[in-house]
Amino acid sequence: MLRTFIALLAGLLSTCMLPSAGSGQDLQLVHRSWTLRDHAPRFIGALAQDRDGYLWIGSNDGLFRFDGLVFERITPPPGQRRTAIVVTALVADPSGGVWVGYGGHGGVSRFANGVMLSARMPKPPLEITDLSFDRTGRLWASGSGEMSGLWRLAGREWRETVMSNGQPIDQPGKVFVARNGTTWIPAWGDLFYQRRGSGILERAPFKPKKVSSLFEDRHDVLWLLDTEGLRGLPAWDEGARSAPRPPVARSPANQFIKAIMDDRARIWAVTVTSGAFSVLPADGKIGRITEANGLASDRAWAVLSDRGGNIWIGSERGLDRFRTALIKDVPDLPRNAPMGYHMAVVDGRVFVASGDAVWSMTVGRPSRLAVSIREGVSALCAGASHQVWALDDDEAIAVSGPNRGERVRLPDSVSDLPSCAVDREGALWVASDTFGLVQLRNGAWRRHMLSASLGVPYIVTIDRRNRPVVITKLNAIVRLDGTRLQVWHGDRIGFEQPLAFGYDAPQLVLGGVTGLLRLGEHGSEKLDVSDHPWLRNIKGITAQPDGRTWLIGYYGIFRVATKALDQAFAHPHRPIPHETFDQDDARIAVPQRNVGLQAATGGDGSLWMLTRRGVMTVGAGVTTVGMAPPFSIRIASAKLPERTYADPHDLKLPNNPGTLTLVYGALDLTTALQRRYRTMLQGADDRWVDREDGREVSFANLSPGSYRFVVQTNGRMGEWQEPGAALAFTVAPAFYQTRWFLILSGLVVLTLIWIGHRWRMSVIGERMRRRARTQAEERERIARELHDTFLQSVQGLMLRFQAIADTFKPTTRERVLMEAALNRSDDVLLEGRERVMSLRTDRVQGDLRANLTSTVGREADIAFNGADREIVDEVVEEIDAIVSEAVSNARRHAGADHILVTVEFESRALTVTIADDGIGIDPAIELAGAKPGHFGLIGMRERARVLKARLVVSRRASGGTSVQVVVPSSTCYVRQRWWRTAPVIGPRSR
Repeated sequence: MLRTFIALLAGLLSTCMLPSAGSGQDLQLVHRSWTLRDHAPRFIGALAQDRDGYLWIGSNDGLFRFDGLVFERITPPPGQRRTAIVVTALVADPSGGVWVGYGGHGGVSRFANGVMLSARMPKPPLEITDLSFDRTGRLWASGSGEMSGLWRLAGREWRETVMSNGQPIDQPGKVFVARNGTTWIPAWGDLFYQRRGSGILERAPFKPKKVSSLFEDRHDVLWLLDTEGLRGLPAWDEGARSAPRPPVARSPANQFIKAIMDDRARIWAVTVTSGAFSVLPADGKIGRITEANGLASDRAWAVLSDRGGNIWIGSERGLDRFRTALIKDVPDLPRNAPMGYHMAVVDGRVFVASGDAVWSMTVGRPSRLAVSIREGVSALCAGASHQVWALDDDEAIAVSGPNRGERVRLPDSVSDLPSCAVDREGALWVASDTFGLVQLRNGAWRRHMLSASLGVPYIVTIDRRNRPVVITKLNAIVRLDGTRLQVWHGDRIGFEQPLAFGYDAPQLVLGGVTGLLRLGEHGSEKLDVSDHPWLRNIKGITAQPDGRTWLIGYYGIFRVATKALDQAFAHPHRPIPHETFDQDDARIAVPQRNVGLQAATGGDGSLWMLTRRGVMTVGAGVTTVGMAPPFSIRIASAKLPERTYADPHDLKLPNNPGTLTLVYGALDLTTALQRRYRTMLQGADDRWVDREDGREVSFANLSPGSYRFVVQTNGRMGEWQEPGAALAFTVAPAFYQTRWFLILSGLVVLTLIWIGHRWRMSVIGERMRRRARTQAEERERIARELHDTFLQSVQGLMLRFQAIADTFKPTTRERVLMEAALNRSDDVLLEGRERVMSLRTDRVQGDLRANLTSTVGREADIAFNGADREIVDEVVEEIDAIVSEAVSNARRHAGADHILVTVEFESRALTVTIADDGIGIDPAIELAGAKPGHFGLIGMRERARVLKARLVVSRRASGGTSVQVVVPSSTCYVRQRWWRTAPVIGPRSR
């Protein structure tokens, strides 16, 4: 962006119009220069344009490639001597690339496909002065100084061309091949030719002055330019014997001349002391181009005509570009007039006023003074009956028409710039912030009052239906249709600041700060700067008979097809194809402050425009010069923090590359500042991003993957050119971003989860062991208490009852009852001792199969399905208790005849089902989960909850009740470690 701004600033400072004699009128040129401050090389001695369109520059600083905006240095070939870096000659290879001639015995090299290779000239001269291709595609090299001569490259072999006496040609110039096949070789003070098919080198009967250049015009006439001048040569190669003609033009004083002929047969020459000049052989008139009118330096060494019609001149201070101006200055009108300019058109005649003068204008002819107004012109307008009116601060003066010379005093003196218009009846309308809107009819002024809320009128025009239309200071647009007013408030319709009236075909178009507005009979349409930025601040609009409309605004002068502009109002968001004439021509200044007509079309179709700098015109039927095919665009480099890739393609970037900067640019030697860009990075974001005039873009933190960068530029008409340039590249993943690393990481995570799960199971097992120990200790405590207190007390009580019984006779009823009670007490004591013994048992003895078989006994049938698994002892105990309670309930409460206990060893769970054929559980109890006052079902649920198991009690469809407990495998089964077999949770059981 900064470089673009500097280039633009330099262009504005160094651009000028260069008049040059030729064909009866001044030749106007657009000039642009690049110097050291623009990073241009100095002491330029050679120029060439390659097949792709790049400008190649040879200088004392080396070889450069220029795309219209950026100078790119090209390094010498490998092994080139450091004293042989000065580039003295260039020629483009028709097959692509460029040939480079060096000074300092550096010989010749060829640059192609991004590589510079030496052509291995065996004995190179001190300096290669010229390189050229003949019509057969052979390369010729001219050398001077030590080992001076002329060489031709045949295959890979260099062959020297010598005179008939075997001596080399002394300081040959540029080899020229005429249309008839004759090869002409100018030399220092000599001229040679070689006929087609002949191997004999002949000397011409003429000795040029020092170095000369040869050209052939459209009539096959050969011309020679030397330090003496330009002259035509006889056809000596075809047998002519006459002497050369006298010079038709004398060269400026100089010591050295190098010249070319452009497509229009104009010769452009550079000298080492007198700058540059141009001449047409047809008239011999020379136009000088020197430092006085903008040339970077009078010491010029190289000249080139490119395919776009530009003339390039290289000098010791930099590079200059000239091209024929499409939009020309009117040379005999004052420039940068303090009071600006005014314009009016009547019956195809164009009138321009500035200061105290009004001129009548015709393209290609001198301006004619129509009238002088001592007080100075502040407005100019024209209308019916050939009338042209000029306004000063106090009066309206008839400049042309039946009332020419008439003066009518204004209603009041104007304090600001007024505006005027003439209707079909010849009535004069004037708008001024001093007295508003007035109409002059039959010598009297009539005031038209507008509401104060609309503001004071200050610009007026007459539309196609002869209705006055005004713009007010409050940005309102008012159309007077008899006694009816039609009003558009700019602030309300998004047209905040109207500036000027344009063409009226068939609807009136206005220009403004925010775009264009078209007025209909019942509404309006607009084109907004948010969609078309180039439409900012439009002050002049004119439609021409050839179907093109010209606009002048803040960003320059624009040309667009009238039909395309009309259609754009129906589709206001679509791009409008248009040509731009802007900063590349500094004569095209921004619009001036004056109101009124700023762009107009003459009766002959010529275009006239007013700017702050002066009056500009385009002749009828003139087309754009230097039109180029679609602009080529390239990606010049890809930059990483540690490396730069020149002319990149299919890049493979390392992992974590940092910030990637892509440098790109369009090849445009004529209008480089008009190029805009948009980019897309496919693989990251498939949307276009406008880059305006930026020529590089950076991407940071690119993830591993494949990408495709695409860049496009705008064409001559503003459209985006497809397909643009593209660069595919990949970013390698870091080791931690590779697939194998992700798989390994996943395995590690799964392992950690597995270890965490095993640890969790271990914690659960430890909890269960602690609970088992706690339960065992509590049972032992209860057993001790029962044994040491309750059972001992019962035993003592029984002894007392026995002593009492012994007091009764054995046959008495009391003794019998006491003995029976004592016997029952013995049974209770025995049962208590068994319970104490049971409480002191630490673990359930035996495996699950044995425990359940013992518990169920003959009360129920039992079945086992699946391979037996090791079961944690605590689980065995809880399941045994649940089964015991369920079987007991079935016998005592359900009246069941048959009970079946099923045990299923499954991989995910242990399932135990107790099913009976009794009366079935009461639905109310099933719904409540327990019978009031009873705790059997509650106990079973509590035991299941301890095991994290699922307990389901339900009625069977075939009758009876089903109790099912499902214990997850993580809780009930003993895990097997791969290195040894050991229980994870507590002791194991089967």
